[in-house]
Amino acid sequence: MKQYLYIISLLLACLCGCKEKEVLTWDPYVYPEVPDTPYIWQATLTIDTQRATAMRPFVYADRVFCAAGGGFEPFKYFFVNADGIKFWVSDDDFEEDCHAPPIPPNPSIYQYNELLIYLCDSDPRAMDMTTGSIVWHYELTNGDQGPFMSAYGEKLFHTYNDGPNPFYKSSLVIGDIQTQQWDSVFYIDMFDNWSVDLYPPGVQVQDDGDTILVFHCRMWNDEPAYTERTDLYAYNMTADSMVWVTEDIDPAGGSTVWSPVIYNDKAYFQGAYSLFCIDVATGNILWTWDTPGFGDDLNMTGPYIYMNKLYLCMYSGKIVALNPDTGEELWLKDDFGFNPSTLTGFDGVLYFTSEGSGKLYALESTSGATLWELESPNRNDPDTWLAGFTNPVTIDPVTRRLYLTDKYYLMCIPIK
Repeated sequence: MKQYLYIISLLLACLCGCKEKEVLTWDPYVYPEVPDTPYIWQATLTIDTQRATAMRPFVYADRVFCAAGGGFEPFKYFFVNADGIKFWVSDDDFEEDCHAPPIPPNPSIYQYNELLIYLCDSDPRAMDMTTGSIVWHYELTNGDQGPFMSAYGEKLFHTYNDGPNPFYKSSLVIGDIQTQQWDSVFYIDMFDNWSVDLYPPGVQVQDDGDTILVFHCRMWNDEPAYTERTDLYAYNMTADSMVWVTEDIDPAGGSTVWSPVIYNDKAYFQGAYSLFCIDVATGNILWTWDTPGFGDDLNMTGPYIYMNKLYLCMYSGKIVALNPDTGEELWLKDDFGFNPSTLTGFDGVLYFTSEGSGKLYALESTSGATLWELESPNRNDPDTWLAGFTNPVTIDPVTRRLYLTDKYYLMCIPIK
């Protein structure tokens, strides 16, 4: 009997010795392991890696410039080396009078040689990308509502509004990058209760040397009921004269905030649900393309010309390719998630992101076929699970590197 009890106790001891120690945890979630990352490097947008809104990155030589801010904290500007190490971060002096740089979908950024010109709140300023120093900062004397900017060569085109919404005056001013000389060239006053809101032009330099600006004014009226309309203008900057005006061009009333795109003597302008192809010389509408249906509005991105094709992104997530001469639909693709970003073309491929899916996409530009799609690997981390690609990408054609942000990191991805 004693021998039997001894054997039982020995077996129990063995069982207890082989049993794994139980680990208690208060975390009810099981997070997957982070997969092999597709990036060369990533740099935090903020010091404490908090969720942030970011500016589209820009490349100069072997460095990348970006800006980001989260919550109520001011935006920080920074340079990143080719190895992903931050070597310069803005201080209080740099950030003075520059609380909020333009963030997508605002396109008010322009790179001119070593200078990066962008809007800080409402004021244009130029930064030397070799040193991080401010070269000049132009302060508007009045008006700071709804500022946008476009550029052509050495000229900057800036629009802003006076008065609280509704706006009683909207102005277009032109600045010279080299001399910082600014001149008001066009303005429009409120009329018949229409609030006025000008947007920067697309630019064409004609064979005779005259410079034509094509721009639009979005307007709204609350009397007797809320109504929208958009007028389109062509202005000869050289002769200081209006070439033509098309009033209330879009039956739907609204329009994009992006400038018209001029290509082969044609101006492409997006209304709320229609693209208009317009003869720059006469203002005649050559053809119109309408989106498929409700939800397919064109308000958030502008027309994009690449390899002799015209591309449009619809808020619903559809992307279409058109023949820029005839308006013929070449292909239409769907299901990329709502509010796709501005397109970027490189080596026959279109790159863009989507707010709806948070993914980065690569499409074959000729057929629209999806080559691949990528979700931010930082979504697998419990501290950055809201990571998503939503901003336009920037591509360095020399190094074949793609740069974009995912709300937590600035990321460098190789293009294979």
